[in-house]
Amino acid sequence: MSLKIVKSNSRGPWVAYKEMSLPELRQRRNVSQAYLAASMNKKQPNLSKLERSADMYVSTLCKFIQAMGGNLEIVAHFPDGEVRINQFEKLKR
Repeated sequence: MSLKIVKSNSRGPWVAYKEMSLPELRQRRNVSQAYLAASMNKKQPNLSKLERSADMYVSTLCKFIQAMGGNLEIVAHFPDGEVRINQFEKLKR
């Protein structure tokens, strides 16, 4: 697993994270479920269920990440290198 350096929020320093769940990511970004739900045109209980889901559409995950101000990239890791999958580019706003 590779180590990624990301800024945790606008006030905090650059911090290294290996991996985290969607609810943890949302909390670290200081985004409430209510705000995120409104940004995605969903009800808060539906967003809560979505956060706990282990299976969702790529488009839904993309909207979730974009609503927090990020961009989703899908990268496949192979023994001889990495490949960024660009098939989902049209999902960007």
